[in-house]
Amino acid sequence: MGLILSLASHIAGTITAAILIYFITPYFSSLIEAEVGFVYLVLYALLAIWSVKTGRKIEKGKDNAANNLEKIIFPEDGK
Repeated sequence: MGLILSLASHIAGTITAAILIYFITPYFSSLIEAEVGFVYLVLYALLAIWSVKTGRKIEKGKDNAANNLEKIIFPEDGK
């Protein structure tokens, strides 16, 4: 149950980050004087790569935060 909750919150956080990227990118691209489309592409690619890597770690049980949540929800399994 803890791993499922961790994966669900990871997906929600990824969606929130995608929304923030959508609104922040025009300001960021004007700051670094780059094309908006290119900055969107780079930031969304980085977000996708990070999200997939972290999601796989959670599914395999190798993510420390997800494992700690699992221990909190089911303390009897950790003995």
